[in-house]
Amino acid sequence: MNLCFYLALERIPLGMTVAIEFTGPLFLAFIGSRRLADIGWIVLTVLGLCLLLRPDTAALPDMMGVLYAGGAAICWALYIVFGKRMTGKLSPGHACALGLLSSAVILFVPCFTPAFLIGLHHPLLLGMAVLVALSSSALPYALEMQAMHRLSARDLGVLYSLEPVCAACAGILLLHETLSPLRMGGILCIVLASAGTVLTPGKKGPPNEQPELPQ
Repeated sequence: MNLCFYLALERIPLGMTVAIEFTGPLFLAFIGSRRLADIGWIVLTVLGLCLLLRPDTAALPDMMGVLYAGGAAICWALYIVFGKRMTGKLSPGHACALGLLSSAVILFVPCFTPAFLIGLHHPLLLGMAVLVALSSSALPYALEMQAMHRLSARDLGVLYSLEPVCAACAGILLLHETLSPLRMGGILCIVLASAGTVLTPGKKGPPNEQPELPQ
């Protein structure tokens, strides 16, 4: 997920990357929904994506960046599915460590071994890379696993819905990126669809049925 995310960041702005990535858990919530109101939130999500990508204008975003962000969206949806299953069987720390170990085994040898060998000759760069790894993967995922244990699905969904706006603001303030008003509107549409999916009252299931966990 992070690999696709950073590859997308090379090509498209941060706010757009996070908004597209966010459609993964959002469509996952739609798939598991039984509410008629979610049709409206789906339409709002599609509208947001159209405003972000703007297929009817010449100012198209880099499509490879969009594809990478879409790959991150799929990985995020899978992360939620498997993360929810693991949190009931493993402690948050063990679940996070197992996930990071698996990704390291899959990606380190083919992708990162050459970079690691170069880093041995540039200790400062290697130290910065370790700091980025801790800040972007190890610490956030460990905290997120703790949050999955302690917060309700409603609270998690509301907090998740703030991510695209926070990313857009960070991109503008820290990276000096620019987004057109239409693309900012697309991000807001996706945020509203996410918040609406979480906050809209759902149908009550049978007494023994566990409530669904929209993400």
